Amino acid sequence: MYVGIDIGTGSLKAVLGLKSGTHTITGQYAKDMPGSGYYKVDLFCKSVLTFIGKISDFSRKTGEKIEGISLCGHGPSIILIDNRGNPLTDIVTWQDSSAVRSADELKTIIAGFTKDGTSYEAKLLKLFTERNDLFSDEIKALYPKDYVIFLLTGRTVIDFATASALTFFETGSWLFNTHSTGIPISVFPEIVNSWDEAGRTGTEYSRNSGLVDDIPVIAGGIDAWCEALGAGAIEDGVMVDGSGTSTCITCCRMEDSSKLYHIIPERSLDIETMSSTGASIAWLMDLLHIDFTEIKKINSFVPVPIIYLPYLDGERSPVWDERASASFTGVVSENGREDLIKSVLQGVSFGTKQCVELAGKGSEYTGSGIRAVGGGANNKVLLQYKANITGIRYIAMKETDAAPLGAMILAAFGCGEGSIKDLVDRWIKVNYEVVPDNTYREVWDQLFIIYTDHYFRIKEANHSLFKIKNKLGKYRKGEFYE
Repeated sequence: MYVGIDIGTGSLKAVLGLKSGTHTITGQYAKDMPGSGYYKVDLFCKSVLTFIGKISDFSRKTGEKIEGISLCGHGPSIILIDNRGNPLTDIVTWQDSSAVRSADELKTIIAGFTKDGTSYEAKLLKLFTERNDLFSDEIKALYPKDYVIFLLTGRTVIDFATASALTFFETGSWLFNTHSTGIPISVFPEIVNSWDEAGRTGTEYSRNSGLVDDIPVIAGGIDAWCEALGAGAIEDGVMVDGSGTSTCITCCRMEDSSKLYHIIPERSLDIETMSSTGASIAWLMDLLHIDFTEIKKINSFVPVPIIYLPYLDGERSPVWDERASASFTGVVSENGREDLIKSVLQGVSFGTKQCVELAGKGSEYTGSGIRAVGGGANNKVLLQYKANITGIRYIAMKETDAAPLGAMILAAFGCGEGSIKDLVDRWIKVNYEVVPDNTYREVWDQLFIIYTDHYFRIKEANHSLFKIKNKLGKYRKGEFYE
């Protein structure tokens, strides 16, 4: 069997590719491990070790030999290790937006740099500025999934697709360039293709997890990239909506059509990412003590005239503003609990439409529909909102854990099991479809115009509130920003 492991933000998942189909294994991080911006390394390693132990147990009990493993995981997240592999920092996750000043500095150094304080580049520069004593020719900066690859194989690598997403990387030359930041090039690990073997098991860590020696470990990629493959986005114009805590809208392209390279040969990706989609729904459910059965009863065909901006932790696409915040506009005394629920589902869907238009520009995605994966694919009410608001058919895939599924397919491909198309046809299936309802098309379009304009109307106020929150020191950890 082949194994795909997803090093997720809130949980760990694996999809096992068997001759008879697929099998999913899930796991959790240690309960006392901090979230919302960083992970304690020792607790992270212990959690991953326990999780891989579940996979090893399954292999032993079923007699299914592990032929290959591939990994995917969240980003932009980062950890520094020394030449012996000892961690020098905690894992700083994509949720951490404290590198605001570093992002602003990069905008003055690198022409065209538009990323915010959540970006890998800003995180690395912040570490270099604040912990310059750590930086030498012998340290490496790794993504979490690449750190796990090191733990299993003893080798430090970064896959080409992940590297192609970094402003510090030049895809034509396969060389890193940190410009005038002073960050040493040596911090970056060796570059390999996503389908290349990164190494083989045989470390103390891999043995403690129950894995036998000499299992090929394929390099894999960032979760959104693997999610695209796991949803079957291997041909030009195929779009994927991967929604969980956050949402990634991806559109498969031919190799040179985008600057972001796919994890499979001769393809690239257009990707737009929202930060707090499922997180917005979970936040409201927790705040109002909403059960999911209540969500299922929501009428997703009738709009509510309330605008919700889902910027709970700032926003990436389309505004790229870590100072942005969530807001409700249009709430009046007659509005009740159901209206707030509907406004959040609408707001998430309006943001999705923005990203669909950006990622799908010039493609034929309207004909083939949008493939839905992730936890959001299990929410039919949300999918109906998205279909109604985008005007595009939504296709829920049978295996919603598409990131580890894509990593598993990559493991099989990297080990010579078959072509990408054959493996996709073998393991990827459609569950159901949601067709747009155009009864309120004109109203949806009017609300969308208000939604897209609203961020710019309240941007200055949000930035002022961001400064006040940091001065109060109650909402964000770390240093304050004036």
